[in-house]
Amino acid sequence: MPDVFVVFGNVEVPQSSYRVWETGVVPQFVMQVASKSKHLKDRDKKAGTYEGMGVLEYWRFDPTAELFREPEYGERVLWQRLGPSGRYEPIELGPEGWARSEVLELDVCEVEGRLRFWDYMRKRFLSSHTESEEEKQEERRLRADAERKATEAEQAYRSAEAEIARLRALLVAAKGEEDPSDHGG
Repeated sequence: MPDVFVVFGNVEVPQSSYRVWETGVVPQFVMQVASKSKHLKDRDKKAGTYEGMGVLEYWRFDPTAELFREPEYGERVLWQRLGPSGRYEPIELGPEGWARSEVLELDVCEVEGRLRFWDYMRKRFLSSHTESEEEKQEERRLRADAERKATEAEQAYRSAEAEIARLRALLVAAKGEEDPSDHGG
């Protein structure tokens, strides 16, 4: 099972293990994160397996920059796209040194040793898990702040109405007349 994979469409993906033969849908994007125990298998066997299955893009990432040292694997992020021959071909790097995943419609890049996904349509990185959690907390804080302000505004409105009623009563008592609002004014 790949470390990261993307399947488009209405496909139920089980938590434990995704089995192509059960869903009938091949992942379009696969990424393997290199580890000392399996990086050679990822390099030598899995690429052929995914290629044969028709996985459109096969990516490998070495967060340590220690495992892909051979000349043909000199990058920390290796990316390949299924070409017209049915074989994987390298994906061209852009001027920033990033590679575009056509499957994800994102740029894949390494920033400070971390793999990041750049949404070139929105001109921003996708949020990491930590950033996403921080954004959710900020959103909850802003919502609670807005609710508190709305409650305070409602209380201020009710206090103002009560004060107006009190002042009307004082005015009526001072003039010894009826309620001035009954006379249009």
